[in-house]
Amino acid sequence: MNKLLTNYNRGFSLKSNDLRWVDDSVRLAIADLCKGLGISGPVILWGCNVTYSGTTATVTEGAIFFQDEVWHVSAHTFTVTDPVGSPVWAFVLTYHPDGAKLDKDLAPHQTYQIRRAVGAQVGIPFPAETIDFADVPRLDNNYSTAALSIESGITAIGDSTVIKSGRLAFIEVSVRVNVSSADNTLIATIPAGYRPGRTIRGVCMMAAATATSKVIASWFITDAGLVYIDRMGTDTGSWNIHFSSELFRIV
Repeated sequence: MNKLLTNYNRGFSLKSNDLRWVDDSVRLAIADLCKGLGISGPVILWGCNVTYSGTTATVTEGAIFFQDEVWHVSAHTFTVTDPVGSPVWAFVLTYHPDGAKLDKDLAPHQTYQIRRAVGAQVGIPFPAETIDFADVPRLDNNYSTAALSIESGITAIGDSTVIKSGRLAFIEVSVRVNVSSADNTLIATIPAGYRPGRTIRGVCMMAAATATSKVIASWFITDAGLVYIDRMGTDTGSWNIHFSSELFRIV
């Protein structure tokens, strides 16, 4: 991240630009860190738990990542309709009373902006952006699911999906495959945005579709998102295959 160099011993003239550079470097570093961890806002980073008692909503301390910055949430209460209507997070800008400074033109300027997120009831006017509670997930519940593209000729006998949270994902596969004499069989493709950064491998069981026999097979997923079954013996025919991958890092 950018750094303000202050290790000079001959006196250092502090200007408003210097403070601006520090502010910009910290904000950029926080935004880069969150994006690198796969956090895209708005999302609750921690806390921000809400409980209701009659017409009073109580919010615990926490933080929300929104518009590439972290908005602190102080513990507070707010009034709601009864029954509860549609509460929102309001991203409010205020100014610290000690932040008023006189410039060279002797005009006062506010220099310390307080940026906070607060809970509010829809219908209460706020000079701020608002987002419904329901549209701001928690980081620990922030995941998405996509269906795998199953190859032609392969029968789905259950859900075959990829689930990701941040930069980590795993897949679940449940298909019936006509295993040929080839070393491996392409069974599905993972959609872009969910693919591993390198080839990953694992083992699974293949159960004969018309018998009780089972054999061990291996599977592997390429960084292009191609999912293969790799037979480990000479068995061919129609087999039911179910497996889940370990967690992998997304490209």
